[in-house]
Amino acid sequence: MIDAEADIAGLEERALNAWPALSTLLADGWALRLAAGFTKRANSVTVISPAREDGVAALDARIAWAEAAYARHGLPAIFRLSPLAPASLDAALAARGYRHFDESLVQVAALDAGAPDAAVAVAPRADAAWCADAARLGALAPAQEATLARMLARIVPQAAFATLRAEEGRVVALGLAVAERGMSGLFEVMVDPARQGQGLGGRICRALMAWARDAAGARAAYLQVTAGNAPALALYRRLGFTTAYRYHYRVPADLSGVIA
Repeated sequence: MIDAEADIAGLEERALNAWPALSTLLADGWALRLAAGFTKRANSVTVISPAREDGVAALDARIAWAEAAYARHGLPAIFRLSPLAPASLDAALAARGYRHFDESLVQVAALDAGAPDAAVAVAPRADAAWCADAARLGALAPAQEATLARMLARIVPQAAFATLRAEEGRVVALGLAVAERGMSGLFEVMVDPARQGQGLGGRICRALMAWARDAAGARAAYLQVTAGNAPALALYRRLGFTTAYRYHYRVPADLSGVIA
């Protein structure tokens, strides 16, 4: 378990860099991220500095400021609460009717020895075909696919886009790794629903972990996973991942069709 605020802050920074929003507003330790409503991570408030306890009035004003900023862009105000966020913020949001949503785990693993998977193709950039396959596997709407492509093009650190094809050439699994400062994050690991349970997700993860170690010089990997995703947790446990810390979201009580 990671206890030091500096370690959590470092992982949080890497994750935000790896999954960039289209716009970010920084103010006094808060990052308001916006990406046309595609994914909660890229469309939520994240506290990026160690917890600061505001008085009730000041905290209410900061929440109202964030709500107004998202409203100007036609988006709900969603708050992502890691251990860097003060407990008073979670309590204040609950008092305003925000509901607790998507308890998630940040997990880490050492990048041990292992051979790359020759069948998994790894490219340094996401081309139109990779984005189209991600949209198909993730059942994204055309507007979401366009937003995804714009977000991926904004990744600054070294990245790898993995693809695994079936015998007939159809893409059946893919994933993304982003390496920065000795660690590599795993993102967007997706498998064709018709091929679930065949170990394809594990092959993508292992290929990306081998890339991170051999090509990017990373010593450890990290990922974010919903606490209730039992199949993913079982896979990551087999890969050596353990939980470093948790985070959750607070979303407006009347928000329906919560973004992924």
